[in-house]
Amino acid sequence: MGIGKSGRIYSIKISVAKGQPRKAVQSVRCIEGYGIEGDRFSGKGPRQVSLLAAESLPFRNDTGWCTRRFAENILTEGAEIWNMKAGDRLLVGEAHLEIVQIGNACHEGCPLRRKGLSCLMPGEVVFAKVVKSAEISIGDKIQIEP
Repeated sequence: MGIGKSGRIYSIKISVAKGQPRKAVQSVRCIEGYGIEGDRFSGKGPRQVSLLAAESLPFRNDTGWCTRRFAENILTEGAEIWNMKAGDRLLVGEAHLEIVQIGNACHEGCPLRRKGLSCLMPGEVVFAKVVKSAEISIGDKIQIEP
């Protein structure tokens, strides 16, 4: 990805309980070394925040796809996060994130896998840790750090 490439936060979601779909929120607080305040997956190791590019989706509505209901905290637009690798950093609003992992194994019980379809989780979802705390909101700029 070229230096200076930027995008924005398209949507933000959090999950308050295991097995529950993420719910849309307007803004969240990213906490250094922890993740997103109020998200049940925060504080559990380096994968504190999950991101997915809106461009990875075949369409932009909540159709029940597992990646739209369960996978990402932050849906991005225009930032080309699919080109990032572990160790890359990005500025999301005023929060600083560091990419720690690209993709994750799809769960056996995933509705897409049961239908014989492919899931975006293995190659498109990007995981990051929070390296500088800040509140972020829908529409905030995402900047790839050089």
